[in-house]
Amino acid sequence: MTEKTAEAAASVVRRCGRHPLAVRAAGQWCRLKKAAVGMDTAAEEVGEEVEKCWERAAASAATWGWSANSQQQHRGVGGARERGRGSHHHYAGAGAGAGEGGGAENIIVYEILGRVLSPLMGGKETSVIKLCFAALARVFTSWVPCIPLDLAMALWEGVLLAEGEGGDGGGDNERDSVNGADIGDGSVSTASALQEAESFVRMSAKQRRGQIRLIAEAMSSLGAVQLSAKRSDSWDGDGGGGGADADAATEKFLEMHHGIVQEYGEFLCTKQGGLAEGLIRDCERRWNGAFVTSFLSLKGGRGWDDLGMSADCQDYALNMIASHMIRAEMYAEARDLLTDDEFAKGRLALLGCEAGTRRHVRDSEELCRRMRASASAAADANGMGGASGSAAAGGGIESRKTLAQSYAKFSAIIGAEVQRNQGANDAESSLTACHALDRIGLSFVRNKCWREAIGLYEATVKFLKSAGHDDSELVAVMLFSVGTAYFELDEYESSFKAYGNCVKVREKTLGENNATFLRTLHRMGDALAESWKLEPALQCYDKAILAMRLNPSMERKMMGNVLMSKGRVKLKRGELQEAKQCGEESLRGKRAELGSSHEALCREYAFLSDVCVESGDLEEAKRHLDEAIRLMKRSRAVAATAAAETAEGGDILLFKGSRHRLNGEYDDCLMYYSKALEYVKSAQGCRKGEVADMSHLVAVAHMMKGDDVAAIKCFEDSLRSRRTRSRKSDLDVARTLFDMTLCHERLENYDKALKCIDESLSIRKHQLGDCEMTMLTLTEMGTVHTSMKEYEK
Repeated sequence: MTEKTAEAAASVVRRCGRHPLAVRAAGQWCRLKKAAVGMDTAAEEVGEEVEKCWERAAASAATWGWSANSQQQHRGVGGARERGRGSHHHYAGAGAGAGEGGGAENIIVYEILGRVLSPLMGGKETSVIKLCFAALARVFTSWVPCIPLDLAMALWEGVLLAEGEGGDGGGDNERDSVNGADIGDGSVSTASALQEAESFVRMSAKQRRGQIRLIAEAMSSLGAVQLSAKRSDSWDGDGGGGGADADAATEKFLEMHHGIVQEYGEFLCTKQGGLAEGLIRDCERRWNGAFVTSFLSLKGGRGWDDLGMSADCQDYALNMIASHMIRAEMYAEARDLLTDDEFAKGRLALLGCEAGTRRHVRDSEELCRRMRASASAAADANGMGGASGSAAAGGGIESRKTLAQSYAKFSAIIGAEVQRNQGANDAESSLTACHALDRIGLSFVRNKCWREAIGLYEATVKFLKSAGHDDSELVAVMLFSVGTAYFELDEYESSFKAYGNCVKVREKTLGENNATFLRTLHRMGDALAESWKLEPALQCYDKAILAMRLNPSMERKMMGNVLMSKGRVKLKRGELQEAKQCGEESLRGKRAELGSSHEALCREYAFLSDVCVESGDLEEAKRHLDEAIRLMKRSRAVAATAAAETAEGGDILLFKGSRHRLNGEYDDCLMYYSKALEYVKSAQGCRKGEVADMSHLVAVAHMMKGDDVAAIKCFEDSLRSRRTRSRKSDLDVARTLFDMTLCHERLENYDKALKCIDESLSIRKHQLGDCEMTMLTLTEMGTVHTSMKEYEK
């Protein structure tokens, strides 16, 4: 290297602010120019271009939010430092507010890359390579770092075809011809092959592929990407890949060599990136859609078990093509694909049972999430107002139906595999398949597809027991999920049986002092309590509490939850002192473990308020309820508006309604209770008991206002819901009937009042025997007879 060349190179380094990536990009630029003009001239020209890059950065400083001084200080000779090291996501989301993360040091890399990727044609910059680079970053490398070259080429072909046909493109200015384009050194060997998008559309398929391959080589030569024979370990980011082996040396891959380069590609997709707004508008959806269309065209009529591509391309497709469809908002196509029998078989054959199921569950859940969000957004856009909750619920039903269809064939294929392995005495493979079915079942549970979860789990448990795995933890996990599903369906007898079987397994495998066993015992108690088998429920709670007290390492929060369940049973039985003791002990334990300002304490304070109301201590009830509201506001930063409260959830509405009720402000009480009821009804998978409880409170608010007719209507709604959730009459039914008696009595409907109080008394005597609550019911019955002038009765 001559002295002049060394000096010119040093000048380039200084002008780059000694930023390693800026120097690397400038070096690649010099190398391309060297063949045409020699290194000395190339270094001088690149140095001048870098200087222009700084000028362009200064011109856009106002948009970026950086000062010119901030930029200039990174160009200094003496104090310049190497930058950008280890900051892969320093500029993520730059378009949303460039510069928010501070650090102007990487802007020179953006500017140099922007200039390098914009070859000149007739003295004007072109955008074809920039467009392809932005599409690569947005569609692929933001998710997967290493992509088969054939798939990247399919993406570029699809994007250029879509933009060239004029769809949502940015107009003629964004499709400048690059035929014979000059990179600044007079060398046109690479750039002359790049065609404008409109010309690209008119080419034959073979010509298009040739031109696209030259784009990849140009990007590699310009230092934007690396072409290698390296294969990615996994397409889904968690070790889920691993299809058929391939000769890596025969397959080329594209990858970004640094996070800042990746972020520049994402930056191009923003308004500040330099591409026309028409090109980047809705690019996530459009470019993913272009890739899917291009890929399916390449696939043709081939089956998913043999796409006619390399093993790596087939591996990627079976892993990720559904994800690309979802990102393109091609929901119908994604649903058809995920319910396609051949696709499911191909995915399982290539990826294996465990990885294939994991990927299928991930895609199916993301599709359902997007479908729900789309239904909700459509309802809001159509100005449906209060009906938006119903529309969202409808979207939830449709999404759960899609989930069930997606898993039906997939689980059937796995089930057939289980049967084959059983016949071949392959116990290990059978257990792997059962674990995959458990993953599908958990997805059903997460998405509130209770019936589907029950059917899948019960069939799998039956197989495991027949295979001699009666006492395995996998059986216990599935039985627990079955119990949860039945509980959410208000089928408490079946829930209790499933939890009971789970308790038996875990008692053998884990022991009675294990936290998981005690949690299962707690849930079995809850199922018994909802079945109104109160004594057996209390026995479960007491056994769990005793074991937890004997184990100092046990979480106090977990014991507090059991104490709260016990306290609720005591409150329903009218045993107020014991209910209060349970609530106070739970509060002490949780406060010691979680701190005095944790949101989890809200339920304890609200429960203690209910106990105080029943015992007549209204001032203490107000204090507890005020604390519950304060904690919830503090933790969730709930705004004062009713809309914000509804968005946060029903608890704050319920608490505020109860607080107004204690103050005698019944109009406000009714407003909050009514909104809480609507919230519960609109929630996906709400239980009948929750709706019945809220309907009862709305009725009480009407009754307090003196509107007995409206109160009776709401009580009847609550009563219908309560009776359908249990085959036996329960104490909640008795409570509703008792309150209805008061309304009928004030309306002088004494026959109806007598009928209600008689049924209420019958239930309470059966459930509680002779106790204070039963005596109170008898007293009210006597009042009704007195009003009817039946003094002897």
